[in-house]
Amino acid sequence: MKFPQEYSYRSENQIHYIAVLIPLIKTKCPPLDNFAKLEADVKKIFGKISSLNLRNFPIPEIKTIQPVFQTLKTGYSAFPKVDPICKNSIGFDSPDTWNFLEAIRSFSGRNDLLVIKQGANYRLLYEHAAFDIKSVLTSDKDLRFELQKTYNYEPSDDKPAVLEADAKRVVSKLNSLPVLKQTVERTCSFSGDINSQYKDSEIYGNFKRLLGDWSGSEYQTDAKKTSIFRLFIGAQAIPLFVEVYPYRNGSKVIYSSGSFKYTVDSTGKVAGVTPADVERAIAQIKKVIND
Repeated sequence: MKFPQEYSYRSENQIHYIAVLIPLIKTKCPPLDNFAKLEADVKKIFGKISSLNLRNFPIPEIKTIQPVFQTLKTGYSAFPKVDPICKNSIGFDSPDTWNFLEAIRSFSGRNDLLVIKQGANYRLLYEHAAFDIKSVLTSDKDLRFELQKTYNYEPSDDKPAVLEADAKRVVSKLNSLPVLKQTVERTCSFSGDINSQYKDSEIYGNFKRLLGDWSGSEYQTDAKKTSIFRLFIGAQAIPLFVEVYPYRNGSKVIYSSGSFKYTVDSTGKVAGVTPADVERAIAQIKKVIND
């Protein structure tokens, strides 16, 4: 027993808890593929509960330990807040949602430790003890970890001092947790309108000659000429929607691009499309209109 009034068992490297007083199965892992097998195991365990002699079980205890604190500098405050291409807000996963299960497990000197994430907090489950680590997000978006002052202990050959020392060892290393670079995928598009001194037929002809058609959606009248042309943003070909109208002694051109994709990482690096690629594409549109 790891906790008061609960029995536990392990199957296929997974741990399950079965409440004695309430017939409720609480799995700490994704459901097994063979649920019928799990169900049969649970029924078998419940069938034997009435015959248990609880006097033979050690009584779980609540012990106290000196709290241990550690802070992980996440660098989150330096993550870019604005998309360098679309200029709108960009959000990376908050540090209190990051998962350090495997890294925390590696800090232990024991083989019987199982680490469970509970919201932003962590629980260290040893064979005969359970310690809780509270995680708090600071104003700088750093993570402050605290080993809680009470823990559950089941009397055994594992002495409390030995288990406490390992839990403290784990927490003392939390400032060295690996902060992984995050990457988010973004989509963007742009639009604009330009007045030109040139005739609508001349501008429209330039688009056809210099960019080429994207699809057979051409429409022309004396009052309006519209089509979809092919525009490159870096190595990506995207549609460019263009409308040309006679306007005063020249023309008005209204354009809008299809969406294009790129990624931004937590260091501010952009991949797939760069701000310079977008600037070149818009400059090309202006050149087609005004040349």
